[in-house]
Amino acid sequence: MVGHKSTINIKPYERINDQSLVEMCINSYIDTSAIDFKHLVISAVHKFGLSTAVLILTIALAIYFHCFTAMGAGMALAFALSVALLGVNLYLIYGVILPRYNNRLIIEECRQTVKREFENIPENFNVKDGNCFFLATEKSGDLETTEQIVGCVYVKHYDWKKDPLEICDFKDEVGKLAILDFMTVSAAHRGKGIARKLLEEAKLFCKNHSYDNLVLSCYTNNKPALVMYQKAGFVHLSNQFYGPFFSPEESYNMTFKC
Repeated sequence: MVGHKSTINIKPYERINDQSLVEMCINSYIDTSAIDFKHLVISAVHKFGLSTAVLILTIALAIYFHCFTAMGAGMALAFALSVALLGVNLYLIYGVILPRYNNRLIIEECRQTVKREFENIPENFNVKDGNCFFLATEKSGDLETTEQIVGCVYVKHYDWKKDPLEICDFKDEVGKLAILDFMTVSAAHRGKGIARKLLEEAKLFCKNHSYDNLVLSCYTNNKPALVMYQKAGFVHLSNQFYGPFFSPEESYNMTFKC
């Protein structure tokens, strides 16, 4: 049996199947943004500082130790029980409760944002000079007549008034700035170089529209994406923290010089 060939094409947005586009973006964001114990702990240490984290843990340990000794436990036993209880509490909070809470917030926020923004793409995404929404599509079949959306990315002028990445301190350094958003590849098509093709198209667009730099934000636990961006020439600009104060989620803001 001869397999059907397929062709990946990168092009500016045109209406093909907006509903599948919405579902792809939501599912991809959820897949690549899941929060776990390691990410929350490292993010908290980076946000509050190692000394603050050690101080908080020491105070908690001292309280547990005092309670156990007050109940008649010897010092060695009280210390061992305090360390064990502290470890269990940390795991329950940062390994069970907060990941579920944060992931639920991420999913709900993602669904609302994507559905709202994708309701009218040409209008909401302001597709005109200086901004462009690219699609990656796959044509398959003997005559390549069947086309489906397998990826997308949005490039737009950075809004310094809103400053969504909180990088106003770098305004003079980065010059005319574009931001990369909604970088998405469907789960079934990852590992085929589609994200790299979308990224190259976005970089070329920025160069042709006289942008000095292109910026993006990526969660620090999304290692495959970070590696791809670094290989593409993006460098670290700053750190940013999302989520509730007590359970921050760290992301890297990265720039590419056009």
